[in-house]
Amino acid sequence: ETQVMQNLQPIELEQSFSVSPQIIWSCLTELHHLNQWLFQELNEFNAELNFRTAFSIEFNGKIFTHCWEIREIVPQNRLVLGWQYKEYSGDSEVIFDLSTTPHGCLLQLKASILDPFPDMEEFTQKNMKAGWKDLLHTRLVHYVQKL
Repeated sequence: ETQVMQNLQPIELEQSFSVSPQIIWSCLTELHHLNQWLFQELNEFNAELNFRTAFSIEFNGKIFTHCWEIREIVPQNRLVLGWQYKEYSGDSEVIFDLSTTPHGCLLQLKASILDPFPDMEEFTQKNMKAGWKDLLHTRLVHYVQKL
């Protein structure tokens, strides 16, 4: 019970970059960039409303088929991805908001659980937050530094 309730707290993170919002937008919406820092298993991505894709990842000996749908898109500014798993009930949404700063841009990420996922270790708040922190603060930061 408490696990599921915890699971419903949105995860909110932000990361500053010393590059233009256009560069970060490309990293969020172009397949060759997404494959480098997010998921190499992703084989199709188009930055357009209602675009859907699915790709499978094995983690802890389990298969997670990620099902994505673009629910909102404002070029260079906002991307909202619906995020589900074929094998598990539940629904989540990830919002990427980009804004210009004097030194580059700020990326704000908000991952919200709209319908709870099963009570599994992989779906705990702690694990999901750790995953997003790794993607945003480590993998994307290192990738952008190499561009």
